[in-house]
Amino acid sequence: MDRNEDCTRIAPALYVGSLSAAHDAELMRKRRIRGILSLHATWSELRSKVSHRTVLLDDGDVNDRELLLSAVYTLNDLLADPSTRPVFVHCKAGSSRAPLLAATILALRNETEIGYELAAIAVKRRIVPHPGLLADFEDLRREVGWLPGGDLRGGVRSRIRRAVARVHVPHFA
Repeated sequence: MDRNEDCTRIAPALYVGSLSAAHDAELMRKRRIRGILSLHATWSELRSKVSHRTVLLDDGDVNDRELLLSAVYTLNDLLADPSTRPVFVHCKAGSSRAPLLAATILALRNETEIGYELAAIAVKRRIVPHPGLLADFEDLRREVGWLPGGDLRGGVRSRIRRAVARVHVPHFA
């Protein structure tokens, strides 16, 4: 697999890549992408043909827990729905935010650690995860009890909802 490719398959229904790949309608069609999660402001001519969601994460340790939970919950929903798979998750360069979020979901599914999943992704594409954002995802996982034992098919979804309910912010009230 080409480590410099803009759209890298990292799991059967999950691709990670860059903003430029999200704008490449031919590439998205070639990969049969039916769901896109943008972590960077974007638009796509594919919006009418795919389920497109946006959660604007910053690269660094400036994201609040509500935003991190929203990103995890949104990707979980896209992956749980057969009509939106495969899913392409992207940030600007496809090297920090998108791989970190994908690694978090894979860690929940595979009952592993985020660092382990990042190492597996790094075999397939060049990644440079921001240490602050990695620490935020790991803190969030520990806080809501996402140690090995997660299940994307139901258990994680209910745990995310309970975690969101515990986070006191107006958006989720």
